[in-house]
This record gives sequence, C-alpha cells and structure tokens, in this order.
Amino acid sequence: MTDDELDAQLREAIHSEPLDTTRLERAIRAQTKRSYWRWYAAAAAMAAAILLTIAVRRVPAAFHEAARDHRLEVVEHRPRHWQSNAPDGVTLAPAGYRLEHSKICRLEGKPVLHLVYTDGAHEVSVYVDSSAGGGDADVDGQHVTAFRTGRIQGLVVGSAAECRQFAAVIQRLT
Repeated sequence: MTDDELDAQLREAIHSEPLDTTRLERAIRAQTKRSYWRWYAAAAAMAAAILLTIAVRRVPAAFHEAARDHRLEVVEHRPRHWQSNAPDGVTLAPAGYRLEHSKICRLEGKPVLHLVYTDGAHEVSVYVDSSAGGGDADVDGQHVTAFRTGRIQGLVVGSAAECRQFAAVIQRLT
C-alpha cells in the first residue's frame, strides 16, 4: 500500500465516523472560564491594594493648611503683621539661612509659631507646635515635611531638599 492510499483510507475513516467532541468542548470552556475568573480576581485584588494605598497615604489637614498659609504669606507676600526682630541665638535653620520674620498663626484652629527663614534666594516656613504627625507630602505645589523631637514638633514648607535639610537640623538641635 502506498502513502497516498494510506492517507486516503485514514481520511475516509475519520470522515465516516462522526466524532462526539461535546465533552472535549465543555472541558475546554470550563478551563477557559476558570482562567478568566482567576485573572479577574487578580485584577480586583490589585485594584483593592492600590485603593487601600491611596486611602492610607491620605495627607493630614495640617499639611494642606501649612502649604496654603506658606503660599499666601511667603510666596505671594500677602500683607500680614510680622515680627522682624529675632531672639538672639535661637535658630532652627541650616547654615546659610537666617530668620527673616515670624508671627503666630493658626493651623487646624490651633495657634502655631510661623518662622520664615531665607538664604537670600529661597524662603522656607517652619511651623512650630503643630500636631501634624509625621511624614512628608507634596501639597498644592509645596513640599511639606513633619518633624517631631522630644521637645518640639511642627512642619517645614519649601522644596523637598530644603524640608529634609531643615528637619535634620531641627532634630539635631533639639
């Protein structure tokens, strides 16, 4: 028997007896359905994790208030009554910065000491005695970093680098 004859006989045998593929189709559909449910479950778990991360990363109200106050009073120079004479020997700033002025203002309804330091090119706000907790965040175009030592706590508003620098100095000094 030649190869062509063998091929013809096999083709005839396959076509003459109808195959019942119902069980095979059901098994494939069930497997595919399980794969889709696994994918949907993984996607839902990932979305839940992202939402939880966003919810946990919620920025404290004091950060928003400090960023707004800094923008209005320091960046936009809104008219405010500032004290210009600094107490001798008191500084919470890195080298190269000097206290420009200070005043009492309110964050979250509580009075805080607002100190404005400058290096001649940049101004940084330090809010002392704010109960903002810890951490840092970018808020309304400003960077805000919380600090807490054994003696004082508060917020620094400026660039991220300035905030880190001020927070480190305050930690060291107090």
